Amino acid sequence: MRDSPSPAHPATGDPGAPGEDRFARRQSRLAGEFDDGAAPIAQQEAAGFVTVSTTSFAGLAAALTAASVLWPDSRLGRSAPLLAVAATVLIALAVRAWLRPPSLRAAPHLVGLNSVVFSTVAAAHVVLTDDPFQIQFLLIVVSGIAARVSHPRWLAGAFAICWTPVLWKLVTSQDLLWWNGALVLSAATVLGVVVHVGRRRREDLIDSLHARLRQTAHQDGLTGLANRSGLELLSARAVMEAQRIGHDVGVLFIDIDGFKTVNDLQGHQAGDDLLRTVARRLDEDFRDADVVARIGGDEFVVLLSGANLDADELAGRCRRALRDAARGSSVGGAVARGAAEPLDQLLARADTAMYADKRSRSARVLARP
Repeated sequence: MRDSPSPAHPATGDPGAPGEDRFARRQSRLAGEFDDGAAPIAQQEAAGFVTVSTTSFAGLAAALTAASVLWPDSRLGRSAPLLAVAATVLIALAVRAWLRPPSLRAAPHLVGLNSVVFSTVAAAHVVLTDDPFQIQFLLIVVSGIAARVSHPRWLAGAFAICWTPVLWKLVTSQDLLWWNGALVLSAATVLGVVVHVGRRRREDLIDSLHARLRQTAHQDGLTGLANRSGLELLSARAVMEAQRIGHDVGVLFIDIDGFKTVNDLQGHQAGDDLLRTVARRLDEDFRDADVVARIGGDEFVVLLSGANLDADELAGRCRRALRDAARGSSVGGAVARGAAEPLDQLLARADTAMYADKRSRSARVLARP
C-alpha cells in the first residue's frame, strides 16, 4: 500500500514507482491472492494423501506384527518386538493424521517420517535374521516409499537406511547371496528414483497448470486486472478487513463512453488499446490495496476502503483520472458506512448511479446550442 501522496494523484499516487513496475506488482499480488484462495483445496488434498499414506504404513506394520506373533519360530518371528513397536508408532501417527490433519507444509514431512520408521524396521529385521533372503522386505520398502514420499531428503534418508545393513554384509560376509540381493536392491533403488523424479515432475506440471487455470478464472486476459470472479474473491476479503477496523467501503462503477464507436470506426485493436489504457490509468490512480477489476466489455469496478468516504468525491476523482485516457466516462459511486451493506447491493447502487451519470451527461450534450 502506498502511503505518500504525489502531485499527479493527490489521494493515492506513488511518486517513485513507474507505472509498469506498479502494474507488475499488482499482478503479482493478484496471483498471490488467488493462490491463497486455492490453499484450502490444496490443504484438503494434502491431508487426504497423508491419511491414506500413514494408514497404509500402519496397516502393513500391523499385518507383519500379527504374522510374527502367529509364527514365532519363523524368521519374521525374531523381529516380533521390533515390529510391535514400529506398528504402535505408525498407528499413532496415522491416528494423529486422521484426528488432526497436518498443514500443507508439514504433510510431506509426516509421510517422510513414516517412511524412515518403516525403513528402520526393515533394515533391523535384516540385521537380526542375518539372512540375505530377507532383503525382500527392503525391496518392499524401497518400492513402496518411492511412490509415497515426495520430499527428496526423506526419500534419500530412507534409502540410506535400507542400504546400510546390505553394505555392511557385503564388506563382512563372503556369502554371494548378499551380492545377489544387493543387485536386486540396486535395481529397485534405481527404479524408485525414476518413479520419484517422474512423480515430482508430474506434480510440478499439475501445479503449473492449476496456477494458469486460477489465473484464467480470476484475471482478465486483456487488461490483467481481476475479472468478475476475481472481484468477488478479492472484495469479500477487503470487506471483511474493513469491517474489522471499522472503515467504510466504497464502490465505483465505470463505463467508457463511446467505446462502441471506437470499435466500429477504428477497429477492435484500437478498442483493446483503449481498455488497456483505462486499466493502467485506474491502476495508477488507486492504491495497491484497492481492488480494480474489469467485469466485462467497457465496464470497470473499483472497490476501496477508508474512513469517511464520499461517493461523489470518489466518482469525481475517477473522472479526472480518466480524462486523458478516454473520450469520456460515466462513473457512479456508492459507499457503505462501516462496510455494513452487502456487496451485491453496493454494486447495484453504484451501477444505478453510473447510469444516472450517463443520462445526465447525455442531457448536457443535447442541451448545448
